[in-house]
Amino acid sequence: MFEGFDSGRIAVDGVEIAYVAAGAGEPVLLLHGFPQTKALWARIAPELVALGYRVICAAMGLPTNHRPSPIWPITASGPWQPIRLG
Repeated sequence: MFEGFDSGRIAVDGVEIAYVAAGAGEPVLLLHGFPQTKALWARIAPELVALGYRVICAAMGLPTNHRPSPIWPITASGPWQPIRLG
């Protein structure tokens, strides 16, 4: 899954988020919902790269991400803040 994609981690507001990324050009950020995983994008991400986009798939859930504290509620909304696009 995600062959040819680089993987990495980025810290955002004290939370470390894992991601995979590939391609060049205009960036496209793919975020999954609860209870999905980045695997949701495994088929579409390579297609977007082939169309010339820089594709970033964030892994928004546990256990791939760093826990900022011992108490981190896992709920439908999780610890994430809403992201406004556009």
